[in-house]
Amino acid sequence: MKVDETLPRTLISSAKKIRKHYKSKKYRIKELFPVHEDIGYKIHFIFSKGYEKIAIEVREKCDIQPHFKSFIDGCHSMRVPIKIYFAVPEKIGEDYTTITHAQREELEKKGIGLLIIKENEIKEDLGTIPCNRKLALDSTHRFPNYKEKVLSLLSNYNKGNCLNALRDLSELVEEATMKLAIKAAKKSIINVDPKKIEEKKLNWDTVINILSLPNYNNTPQTKILDKTVSSSLTSFKDVRNLGDHWKTKKEKEQIEEKYPVSMMQGLDLLRDLNKLIKKS
Repeated sequence: MKVDETLPRTLISSAKKIRKHYKSKKYRIKELFPVHEDIGYKIHFIFSKGYEKIAIEVREKCDIQPHFKSFIDGCHSMRVPIKIYFAVPEKIGEDYTTITHAQREELEKKGIGLLIIKENEIKEDLGTIPCNRKLALDSTHRFPNYKEKVLSLLSNYNKGNCLNALRDLSELVEEATMKLAIKAAKKSIINVDPKKIEEKKLNWDTVINILSLPNYNNTPQTKILDKTVSSSLTSFKDVRNLGDHWKTKKEKEQIEEKYPVSMMQGLDLLRDLNKLIKKS
């Protein structure tokens, strides 16, 4: 059965435009097909090319019905590697489609992207990421000084701006590392002039090293970072350069697979550093 046979007449033109758009980009197509053998819902379109999979539901408006919500929840809980979009026409007849702020927030919250079907193009209005890469904070992640920033970058990540979000997170982790070091230096817990840190005369790598040592400059000091946190910080500090390392689509895919792990590593580090700042 073709998608066109199940849609209201007002959406048949939109479905044809979507099909034509992705076929022109050499995607394989399945229609009215489940995205996973254990999820019975048959979404309108599934397009695939290489590692990329996109599922599209064609709608007149951006309303998430209970059955579709269950479908989305299933895709996330089963970590299905597919991006899910609503596609709505820019106009139905002479009337422009209204998309409210509340509807956008709900799409974002549920991890659904938004495509606008225009006369001569398909525009991504709200991005998203594959369901298996969506992130949410758990109860252990508390950031007294960074809550709003963390929520903002996490929202950016789930919209598909993964590398930018990861770089922003690395900036917060670096900032927290420096705060910890400055506080410890001012209390003479570590043997370093706090002004050198405040004036950025010591780089992040050096500060991590200082916080990890029982002696610095031949003087005993308190070791602030245990081996686990120190090693994790050392490996995490280079994530902001991930986007510079790919040359082929396969390399890009391999690096993108690291994003959720690196994000969780960064969130764990920010949590641990906040605890240490509070204790010091």
